Amino acid sequence: MIEIFKKDWCFMRELYCKKCGKKINTKLWMVPNSCVCGVNLDEWQKDSGRTTFRYLLCLFLLMLPLFWLIYLLRILLKNLIILYALILLISMIWLRQADGLLIRIGIVKMKNIIVK
Repeated sequence: MIEIFKKDWCFMRELYCKKCGKKINTKLWMVPNSCVCGVNLDEWQKDSGRTTFRYLLCLFLLMLPLFWLIYLLRILLKNLIILYALILLISMIWLRQADGLLIRIGIVKMKNIIVK
């Protein structure tokens, strides 16, 4: 049943390096900054303003649950500094996962990544 579930998801595509052709290992949907061959994977293609707007809109929608969590916990955040650090850590991880998800879906096209 899990195999059928994985095949049906549109964003479960594999990522490959354009230079060496090896599969890029992603952990928790986070794309690494470089491939094993040394190519940087963090540069995305800016085709037009429309793609940039679409990327920012999708990124905002994916980060919206975290914004709501911060809004609901604002009373606790006034008193405990450790929650600020925890929210900052969660937001950095969540941002990397959202970026990796947008690459797999095909909204963001990277210069050195092929999505198959």
